[in-house]
Amino acid sequence: IYAPLRDVTQLFARKDQPSLQRVVMVRMGDVETMGLITRDSFTDLPDGTIPPDHVAVFLPFSYGVGGFTVIVAKAKVRETSLPAEKALQLSITGWIKN
Repeated sequence: IYAPLRDVTQLFARKDQPSLQRVVMVRMGDVETMGLITRDSFTDLPDGTIPPDHVAVFLPFSYGVGGFTVIVAKAKVRETSLPAEKALQLSITGWIKN
């Protein structure tokens, strides 16, 4: 499990990918979940595919390597100052304090 975890962490910790450095909280009803912005512009897609006020957010799974991506309105996203590497570590371990 170490190698896949390391690979995912390194992907999101890359300094040459500034969008992957943005850790956010996504509001879903009364709950917030942590994620990483993977894309904030969709101008390369056909008009009307994704509204311009939306972003793509990767939501990592706890206790496993993987996750899913949601397209969500920017109004439902709150930026944090948490580094991407720490955010992934917390998420993958289920936020258990170590």
